[in-house]
Amino acid sequence: MSNPAWLWLVDANGSPLVGSSLVTNRIGAIEIRSLTHNVNLPTDGIRDD
Repeated sequence: MSNPAWLWLVDANGSPLVGSSLVTNRIGAIEIRSLTHNVNLPTDGIRDD
């Protein structure tokens, strides 16, 4: 089982965007149920051996 992740967002005016979480200490948060993460490191193709 994965560890849950929680997200709190604010809009451009600094007002919170309220999620549906009712969990203690996380009221109003958004629960992240899925996350895809990629890291791309572009290179110039020249090797310096």
